[in-house]
Amino acid sequence: MRSPEAGVLSGPRSIQIMNALISFLKYGVASCYGGIGDRQHQNNCIVGRKNGGRASYDPTNSGSVTTTDIIDNFATLLTSGRLEKNKREMIKEEYENTIARGKNKREARVNAQQLIVTTPEFHTSSIGHATGQTRATPGIPQATNIPYKAVILVVLRGGYDSFNVLVPKSCKTMNQDGKTVRDQYLEQRGSLAFEERAGEFDLIINATGQPCHQFSVHDELKIVKKLYDANDLAFFANAGIINNPGVSECSIPFKHYIFGRVQRYKLELTNVFKLPRKISQMTKSNYHGLTRSQLFSHNGMQHEIAKVDPYDKIVGTGIMGRAKDVLWENGHVVNTISIDNPSIAVEGINGKSRPSSVVGRSGTSTFAMRPDNEADFDIEKHARKLNGLVDEFSGIYGDTWSQQFITGIDEAEGSQSILVDPESGESASTNNYDNSDMDKLKIEHSQKWSTISKLIQKRDVRKVDRDFFFTELGKWDHHNQMKAALREQLHALNDGLDTFVKEAKSGGFWDNVTLVIASDFGRTLTPNR
Repeated sequence: MRSPEAGVLSGPRSIQIMNALISFLKYGVASCYGGIGDRQHQNNCIVGRKNGGRASYDPTNSGSVTTTDIIDNFATLLTSGRLEKNKREMIKEEYENTIARGKNKREARVNAQQLIVTTPEFHTSSIGHATGQTRATPGIPQATNIPYKAVILVVLRGGYDSFNVLVPKSCKTMNQDGKTVRDQYLEQRGSLAFEERAGEFDLIINATGQPCHQFSVHDELKIVKKLYDANDLAFFANAGIINNPGVSECSIPFKHYIFGRVQRYKLELTNVFKLPRKISQMTKSNYHGLTRSQLFSHNGMQHEIAKVDPYDKIVGTGIMGRAKDVLWENGHVVNTISIDNPSIAVEGINGKSRPSSVVGRSGTSTFAMRPDNEADFDIEKHARKLNGLVDEFSGIYGDTWSQQFITGIDEAEGSQSILVDPESGESASTNNYDNSDMDKLKIEHSQKWSTISKLIQKRDVRKVDRDFFFTELGKWDHHNQMKAALREQLHALNDGLDTFVKEAKSGGFWDNVTLVIASDFGRTLTPNR
């Protein structure tokens, strides 16, 4: 059995889904409290208000008279009758309590529907058998007083064009045709090459032990040059994953960077795996017979970056999750946190250490936000009961929904004090940005870097001594207008990274963090014809 949608389900996403559904049931098509409508209706957040449309179905119009009839009618409509009896009784009781509190029957129907749409029977085709026990809230660990360290893995999703990020500038070594590496670059790169007259070679770094003594970095990446010149950054190229030994002699044992004393940022590390011996030359024509790794598949290589387990020796785990397991066994308090979306990168062996977390890029969305005049309806308490523990005969899909949903509620409540500014009430700044594509890109970078920075700064509150963060930034799959599109992406990356570096230095955690920036795979040196 497979459930592809479960692979993208996370705590924050489940909260977003629920807030949108609840808002629609109460306020119609409006933006109220996480709703899906137009912002013009945001001041009309009153239960039953039509706004841009509303859920107007009333079971009494089809002959349902008693409370039992009404709840059964909703259960048939919303869960195809799967909603078990004890849950129906709980919802029936709240329907009657709503009326007893002086609210009208419409609001009672709305409350009943809100409860039904929180259930696993609504979200999946599973049948559950509740045990009557709520799911445990994760406890706060004991601090270890071990000096803090963190690793951040950032994936530039889409396969960014590294041949326009680090470029040969001044070279002396020549090939048998008398051409330097720079000469070969300009010849092969053609119309995509850096242009001297456009100033694209101006951001220069010095190198030793290379065929060129100077390289140029893309002129948008000013923070990269600054970090490199300060010995805080290194480039790694021609590194990747295959699950059969290939011809490449490049080997980078990843553990050296995780467990060593972290002092530097490592930029452009595509993937890491040691290749023990040579076999026949691997090319784009014969690689299918030499490796199972999908070398030209975006999702396949993104998956390989995250797990770094080409032989699937520990299935279902990622590089950060396995490191977490080892550190946990050695007495560390460790968190693995994915920003926005779940990733296998942060998953360890189930039950061996602390579960991974997913935190939204703009902070936390609290479940069932509502005005004070609706506070008498304790939907959180009911949602926890409706999504409680189930027995061994219950469906796994429904159990997965309930676990992620309740985890989302707990994580949102737990991180609210960490990520939200107590004065402004906002979690990540989006000031001075408009709705253009470029500003949307800047907002994404700003929010994700800001969230990671805030979580690190609150490490003492979270009582951790080791953190692993995973996130994805931008869109790098450029099949046309590469130079212009790459410039936009690198501009946003530079701004976000520069801000993070400043916060890390001012916050005193600069020397305690290692950042790895990677992408799916390299692009061809020659342009598409």
